[in-house]
Amino acid sequence: MKGRRAARKSSAMVTVIDAKRFQTRMVRRLMKFEELPGYLQDNEFIHDHYRCQWSLRDTFLSTFSWHNETLNIWTHLIGFVLFLWMMVVSSLETTELGLAGLFNRMSGAWMISLSSNQSLLHHDLNMTQHMSLLNSQAEVNHHNHHQEVVPKWPWLVYLAGAMGCLICSSVSHLFACHSKRFNLFFWRLDYAGISLMIVSSFFAPIYYAFSCHTNFRFLYLSSISILGLLAIITLLSPALSTPRFRPFRAALFLAMGFSSVVPASHVLFLYWGHPNVLFALSCELATGISYAAGAVFYVSRVPERLKPGAFDIAGHSHQIFHVFVVLGALVHCVATLLIVDFRRASLSCVEMEEELRDMKARKDYYNMLHAVSDAQQGIPQFCPCGALTKEVVDEDDTYDYLPGKRYFICCEFENDGMHFRQPWVTGMQQEVERFKKVFNEQEKLKRECEALKEQVKMLHLRLNELESSHSEVSV
Repeated sequence: MKGRRAARKSSAMVTVIDAKRFQTRMVRRLMKFEELPGYLQDNEFIHDHYRCQWSLRDTFLSTFSWHNETLNIWTHLIGFVLFLWMMVVSSLETTELGLAGLFNRMSGAWMISLSSNQSLLHHDLNMTQHMSLLNSQAEVNHHNHHQEVVPKWPWLVYLAGAMGCLICSSVSHLFACHSKRFNLFFWRLDYAGISLMIVSSFFAPIYYAFSCHTNFRFLYLSSISILGLLAIITLLSPALSTPRFRPFRAALFLAMGFSSVVPASHVLFLYWGHPNVLFALSCELATGISYAAGAVFYVSRVPERLKPGAFDIAGHSHQIFHVFVVLGALVHCVATLLIVDFRRASLSCVEMEEELRDMKARKDYYNMLHAVSDAQQGIPQFCPCGALTKEVVDEDDTYDYLPGKRYFICCEFENDGMHFRQPWVTGMQQEVERFKKVFNEQEKLKRECEALKEQVKMLHLRLNELESSHSEVSV
């Protein structure tokens, strides 16, 4: 006879009798979907391994046991640890904020922890040398330009928002089974954490990309902050926490995330052609795809929908959704650090404004040269001032028997010596001369083509003669 056997079951507890010690104790059991109260019946395709109304102590200890929320807890808990590590490394004064600086610091920590393993040490040394090259390149750019100090706080705001979202999600999946009151509170906390992460993810890239355009920076950051606050207020409503509003919640989060299309397009317009910016925007696109793919799994409940009960412990849609969220957040880190590197290597805002003014002045000068060149030959199209020209008749010189003089004149003509006015006859004569020149060139090309045709015809006849003589010799 076995030392232990189950004698009696209740809704969430099992009385276990120890036959050797003649003792009984109460232990928690995992329940099936049909045994759950209504507020816990969220996914009908997951049939078993539910926790229901466990004590706080048992609920906390269930972190280290298997049930259908174990991987939901740990996927975001591991992500939280990764972002906490980046937060600690980024906060160090010796860490230079940037892709090379941050990962060089992190790879250095791995080198110390893995110093006993020679093969891994050799690999890490190679990585460190590679990162050192990147750092040296960044230092060269740093000394070549007079840069402004790149602040760390927008980057730390994003890390804090991501950590808040991930820890809220882990805690919610851990404690939501305790009671109905806990269920409502923690799921609303989870949705607020998602909104917080989306809003904080805007701060770093927008702050760094628009550091020289403070008005646009304020506009974009205030807009996403207001949108995130409204989303949090909306999602705190208990009615919207129910399973039937799952598509609405996913659509709201996606709408907040894809509102980044406007500032991203603006950045692309401002810094078109810069490799760091283009690669950063590619990473942001990958981030959006990752979040969208996770949302598709979240709403569709695939794969457990295809085979109910087979993915109760591992592999169901919410776990896949969590993995995509962490991957998207990490790719967003890479995009943000690329923008930081771009900002550090770029000119300061004052120098950039001077460069833009110089480029604008040069463009105006080149346009003026083009207009002057155009005005000096044939029928002019532009005045040196940049305005279009038109054909007019001077009414002061018009008589009953003699029409007035005709001119090609600037549309904004003023008799100040700065605008163009050319007699119509002069313009037409020059235009005729230009056409005659083009016609002569065409005639010359035509004659050359006729001569080439004659040469081709002669070569063709010579080829025929050679072929006939060759055939006679062969016979």
